[in-house]
Amino acid sequence: MTLLSAPTGWNEMVYAPILNDSNDENISQIQKNMLLMDSNNWCPRVSRKTVEEVEQVKKPCFVLDQVLSKDECKLMIELSEKMGYEDADKFCYAYNDRFNDRLMSDDPKFTEIVWNRIKQHLPQTLSKDGRTLHLASINPRWRLCKYKPGHYFNKHVDGSFEDHKNKTKSYLTLIIYLNSQ
Repeated sequence: MTLLSAPTGWNEMVYAPILNDSNDENISQIQKNMLLMDSNNWCPRVSRKTVEEVEQVKKPCFVLDQVLSKDECKLMIELSEKMGYEDADKFCYAYNDRFNDRLMSDDPKFTEIVWNRIKQHLPQTLSKDGRTLHLASINPRWRLCKYKPGHYFNKHVDGSFEDHKNKTKSYLTLIIYLNSQ
């Protein structure tokens, strides 16, 4: 399970975490509350809806609601704004399918929170080329995208992210919407 995969060579780079101890006192308290909610008490709130297939891809797709609370979404938006987004003009030239501002973050703390909330709602195995693959975790490299008028993210197929250290490879995509726009 992963978010969008990184192009070759980017997996050696390290990006600042979103949830860290250097934020102001007000935000730190919200982060602490978020970490306290990282328990089995949260999991029953997450609900799963299956969408039979995605256009011509013919693969199952599903929606998990309430992975993050409204306050947590607001916190992530606020923290990401403080960290700053990379302007679309700086990296989108390499892609034909997207034009949006982006922030990349390596955040094991946030990854663990999300993973603990969603893992019981995901398929535990997948079949690929005659092999059975087992769900391990989600990619700790987060890509936060910000859209302004004229920005877009067209239909595409994500690549895979390989973690050679843990001997894992991504096969699924996780997208979390922080707002409803």
